[in-house]
Amino acid sequence: MIFMHSIRKIPEKAWYLSASFNCVFIVLLMSIGSMLVSIDSEAADSPQYLYDNEALTVRSLDNHAQIIDTKTGEVIADHVLGTRRLDDEVLVYTGDNRDTPYTAKKGVLSSDGQWILAPEYDGIDLRRDSGAFIVEREGKHGVFGLDGKQRTPIEYDRLPDLFSSNDQWIAKREGKAGVINPHSGDVIVPTEYDDIELWEGLALASTFEPDRDHGRTTVYDSDGSIVANLDQVSDVRIWREPKLLVVNQRVLDPFSGEDISLSGRYDEINPIYGSDAAIVKLGDKMGLIGADGSERIAPTYALIYPLNEDKQAEIYLRVAPDTWPDGGNGKVGVADTDGHEIVSAEWDGLDLITVKRWEGDPTRHFFYVRKNQHFGSIDTNGDTILPANFDSARRLSNSGQIYRVTRDNKTGMCSLLSGECPVEPSFDSVNVFEDSYRQMLFEVTKNGRHGLITQSGETLIPVEAGAIRKVSTDVKAASIRAAVVDDKGLHGKMLEYNENTTQWHLSPVELSTEDALRGGAYDGQFNAHHDQPIITARYLPADYLNAEAIVSGVRDGDLRQLVYPSLQLSSDDKAYAFFNTFKGMDQPLNGALPVCPTEDGFDILLISPRYASANCALFDSDKRLHFTRESDDSLHCEACAAKGIPTEWTKRGSEPEVPDHCETAFEDSPGIDQLYKDWRQRFSSNVSDLKKAFEENNNRIDDADFSRIMRASIDMETRAPHNVARGLMKSAGHLDSPVAPDLETLLATFAQAEPAGYGGLFPETQSQYQKKCQQVWYLRLPELEDAIANGDDRPAGLNYALPNDGTFERGVYPYALFAKSGDHLRLTGISRDLAVAMQWIKETGHDASRADTPTSVREDVPSSP
Repeated sequence: MIFMHSIRKIPEKAWYLSASFNCVFIVLLMSIGSMLVSIDSEAADSPQYLYDNEALTVRSLDNHAQIIDTKTGEVIADHVLGTRRLDDEVLVYTGDNRDTPYTAKKGVLSSDGQWILAPEYDGIDLRRDSGAFIVEREGKHGVFGLDGKQRTPIEYDRLPDLFSSNDQWIAKREGKAGVINPHSGDVIVPTEYDDIELWEGLALASTFEPDRDHGRTTVYDSDGSIVANLDQVSDVRIWREPKLLVVNQRVLDPFSGEDISLSGRYDEINPIYGSDAAIVKLGDKMGLIGADGSERIAPTYALIYPLNEDKQAEIYLRVAPDTWPDGGNGKVGVADTDGHEIVSAEWDGLDLITVKRWEGDPTRHFFYVRKNQHFGSIDTNGDTILPANFDSARRLSNSGQIYRVTRDNKTGMCSLLSGECPVEPSFDSVNVFEDSYRQMLFEVTKNGRHGLITQSGETLIPVEAGAIRKVSTDVKAASIRAAVVDDKGLHGKMLEYNENTTQWHLSPVELSTEDALRGGAYDGQFNAHHDQPIITARYLPADYLNAEAIVSGVRDGDLRQLVYPSLQLSSDDKAYAFFNTFKGMDQPLNGALPVCPTEDGFDILLISPRYASANCALFDSDKRLHFTRESDDSLHCEACAAKGIPTEWTKRGSEPEVPDHCETAFEDSPGIDQLYKDWRQRFSSNVSDLKKAFEENNNRIDDADFSRIMRASIDMETRAPHNVARGLMKSAGHLDSPVAPDLETLLATFAQAEPAGYGGLFPETQSQYQKKCQQVWYLRLPELEDAIANGDDRPAGLNYALPNDGTFERGVYPYALFAKSGDHLRLTGISRDLAVAMQWIKETGHDASRADTPTSVREDVPSSP
């Protein structure tokens, strides 16, 4: 029997050779950063997505395709695995059924079926602004023109450097750098330098001395000629704004060759970035000059240095006329780059504060000043905003530059930008209660009582409550549910924000005692919420085992906070405690405290900081709290009484109960493989669209577009959007965190993972997520399976024992969280166990995609369950 393969004209939309190939194909193309820079952000198209013309046709075979000449039937390209449209050209991937897009050979085909570059390269990158292709073969790179003619040998380790221009490319070879012209292929600077800086068509090529403290620099123009005899000079600095060079303390115009006559006048000349001024030094004195050599401040000052260097803003200089301020008791002031005094030099300390509250808001500045250990502010005209008569001033929020100020041991709030003090110093403490809206809310205390005030000073809740706690925030409804305890007991309050009037309003709400305390993961313990530890045991004081008892404790003044005052022990030998909530406790012991096991229980070390590496043997008894385990698994702490801490502690479950409305949501997970496969395809497609929109909008994307693009695969009201958003920033190079997972890593991990089992419903600790009824799905990772087969019984530090169906356990098997939306799944969170596995794969050199896909993971995932 003869099988006739289908022959079709090239359609507008992409199609894929197979569903399984498509998913891996997308992931791999997004992860080949060094090979194909130009296609990082988008999935490759299928072989059929070429042009809607009569010249080319695609013949679909079993596991690959052919591109044929429509008129003659001649096979132009065989064994085609995929293509990528490059304006009027097509990038073609060829190989056998064992190849992936990473290992496939690449070529470039014109619209009329002519090979511009034969399919024989490991990588091809189009740089249209430079009129060139970069090709890669066996780890080396070279340049071809858009007509396919070779311009340079294929011999460079890297092309181009990140800081290259369209006309000058920094080329790296065997650890040395040079410059080539990508249009002609000419060598401008030979590849024999340690470092090269391109500026205004010039190349500053430097060779470092053996001690690395000094270098010698040669300056080349765009034709490769040495500029003004600047060959192997020891000190070259760029003066950007007037386009000058400072060479061995003389100023040179490199374009005209003119030497501005400053030679020998100063010991140092240091240009100020973004300015036509430079700071000069003569002996131990400093001054200021202009680009024409004129003195703006004679070199008589003890200190001059920029408070900011920004060509988009006014530049201010901190000046000390007589004596250095640090250690010399010198007085400081402010001058501008014209040499004019703005703030007289009468202050002990002075800092520039930059204010930009949101995108589009004009940038403003003021000076934070100190004199005789008192603080205030001055505007950029030198006028007083707030007199320096506060004992301290610490910023609470960038919005409006609200500062917590103290005077005579009383605390208030002032804006150091406007000079307004909506809350005069009259309280014992002022703390931020809510800052998600234009007008903030602050919790204030006086004589052990609590109240709530707005940023404008309006009192919402009088300072009469025993405690106030935020239960939940509804950003869409612009409202906050709060629990308030006063002498009469517990009350609920609804705080509503009106965007039109920018005012807060107060109304009562129904609120149970249990709801009042169910407001945070890990009982709301801040350090535990940040660290996301695995809690192995949780204890409550015997007198505070339920919500009613805690409310009574707050009402009677025995507890300072409306929280479960729990003691939580973690798998990494830390104790997360709420000790400071007890009235008698006067030592700061909230946090992650080291735990030292003993024969009859454990000791908690009373040390700080909380990340200190503690050797238990080095600490005496006065630095310990000893807890004895009783026969009923309760704890007794004799030494706690002297610290104001309860002595009797009862064990309680470390996991909260699953809410009732979720109990019957899913009893099992039928069709788990297909549900996961469908989700993975949506997620990959959404991420591709997200990256494309992000790049097309100059590496920016607002919340509305993010939600619109991603909501088909992730639940926008859970932890997942935070993880994906950080991954997007990491992929774009805007997140400087070497262990943060980028989108390629997440895609590669999910693409290789297979559902291994259903862990039931996640016992969510945070009330805002509890309505989601999140499912625990254990994921099998090939890299961990390989490690097990090779004898590692604890890969990634996990026990790696798949729990029974419907059973949830931490620390044993990687898992992710999903919620059901109709017949589809949406991602709600990435577990810490999965994050740990991803980090382990990276550190041990395993290959998450089995095609050299880079992997990474963030260790401090604040939104991981």
